[in-house]
Amino acid sequence: MKRYLLAGLSAATLLIAPAASAGVLTLDFGESSLSSNETATGASAEVTMGFENEDGEVRLTVTVDNTTDETDFGLGAMEGQLTGFAFDLPGGASYVDESFTTTGYLDTLIVDASLPPFGSFDLAFADNKNFAGGNAKGALPEGQSATMSVLLATTADADMLMQAFSTALFSGEIRAALRFQSVGADGELSDKLLFDDLNPVPVPGAAALMLTGLIGGAGARRLRRR
Repeated sequence: MKRYLLAGLSAATLLIAPAASAGVLTLDFGESSLSSNETATGASAEVTMGFENEDGEVRLTVTVDNTTDETDFGLGAMEGQLTGFAFDLPGGASYVDESFTTTGYLDTLIVDASLPPFGSFDLAFADNKNFAGGNAKGALPEGQSATMSVLLATTADADMLMQAFSTALFSGEIRAALRFQSVGADGELSDKLLFDDLNPVPVPGAAALMLTGLIGGAGARRLRRR
C-alpha cells in the first residue's frame, strides 16, 4: 500500500506568507497505474500537486519527477522520456488564461488535451503541442524533475480545492495521465499511464504548516512499494 507524504515548503515561504500556504497531494504513477500497453514498460513518475491561495484564486503548482530509473515492474525499463502530464479539473475550477509558468521541461500548456486511448483532459503540460504524438526532444529525462504552475479560478480556497482534487481523483470523477516516449535501452518503446490507486492521504493547510516546521526545506520524502 502506498502512502502519501507532504512536500515541505521552505522556511522563507512560511515567514513571508504562512496564511496562504496549503497542503499538497502526491500521485504515484507506478506499478498500480493503468498502462496503454498490454505489459507496462516500467516507465514511472511521481507527481506532486501543491495548492496556495493567491489574490482570490488558487495557484496550482505541479512538480513531475521522472522516476523511471528508480522502479522495477513490467518490462523493467530504466530509461524513458516523459513528454507530458495531463489532468482534469474538479467541478467549479477553471484555468486562468496566461497564468502558466514553467521551470524548463514540459514548457507547453495544452487546453482540452487528447491522449488516446484515455480520451481528453482539461489541461496538459507537455514538451510540445502534439501531446499524443510528436517526438521526445524537449521531454523530461529519467531522474529529472520539472515544475509547472497555473492559476485556477474557483470559489474554494486552497485547502478546499486540494480536497476536491483528492476526492474526485480517487473516486474516478476526474483523471490524470502521463505519456512516455523513447522508453527502454533501445528507446523504441512508448507508454501512457492512467493514474489508478486507492486511499490518498492529502494533508490540509494547518497540518502542512506543522509538518513543514519539522522538516524545514528538506522537500518531499516518499515511501515506495518495492
